[in-house]
Amino acid sequence: MSTDKFGPDSNSNEISSPPPPWLERRLTALDEALRASGHTLTVTEPSDATELTVTFPQGRRPRPKAADWRAAYSRAHYDFEANEQTYVLRVGEKGQAVADLLQCLNASGAAFISAHNPASLQLGPVHNRMADRALKRDLKGSGALVFPGNGGDPAGAWPTEPSLMVVGMDRSQAERLAKRYGQYAMLWIDANGLVTLVELTDLDKAIRYPLKVPPFSWVELGFNWGDEFATLRLTPSEWLRILQGNDFSKTSRSGYDGRRFILTWDFSKGTGLYVNYGRDGGTAYDGKLVGVSITLEALAC
Repeated sequence: MSTDKFGPDSNSNEISSPPPPWLERRLTALDEALRASGHTLTVTEPSDATELTVTFPQGRRPRPKAADWRAAYSRAHYDFEANEQTYVLRVGEKGQAVADLLQCLNASGAAFISAHNPASLQLGPVHNRMADRALKRDLKGSGALVFPGNGGDPAGAWPTEPSLMVVGMDRSQAERLAKRYGQYAMLWIDANGLVTLVELTDLDKAIRYPLKVPPFSWVELGFNWGDEFATLRLTPSEWLRILQGNDFSKTSRSGYDGRRFILTWDFSKGTGLYVNYGRDGGTAYDGKLVGVSITLEALAC
């Protein structure tokens, strides 16, 4: 809120006389500059016998633009390990070593994908480890060759994300897989070793309306229970509550030894899970949350 005082003897906030036009123009320019900077500023402006003190409110910092995200993705460092050699990927550049590898593997292209931090939400190590394991599970039956890699910001502004170099999968299939894990972008490497940034969502819209919850239709957890596989389906909001360390409880139904039971899933501190069943409270699972599997269903486009 602005406070204005005119006149050397004035002890009130009332304006005794209007400021001159040149001062109005100067104040307007200062106000615009201040709002752009996001800081609070106090200006004292003497003019003849008039003293003006103005305190501007802190303005909003300019929102990042989609171009900022594209620039961040493009300047990130990407690498992977194959045949006891480290290969480096740079967006917009050709890598002869990578091209030679693809030729050796008789592949026309490859994708560089991560399951970590969907929609630029840092969900923490529990989600990232579970999602990474699920991505590797999905790739097992694809027939593609998979090599471990990493992607990270050279300035350390974003944590390094374990990633996978997937060779032998066509581009459209790779894009669907990356979207399933909530990724906003991936890399595509053609047979010549040219690295291209592939946007998997409308970044302009995504940055204007950032998601508050993980970008999935649902999250399903599961574990082997005897000859059965017990599962629990969660909403993205419920999953976020769990990851944030809130105690949370939900029930599901599952079979065991030919009988049907109600399972109670108790989550604690974002890392622990205890599942009991039946009236006697038998234990179906008692351990770390990362010990169960996760299946993710991407949001419908």
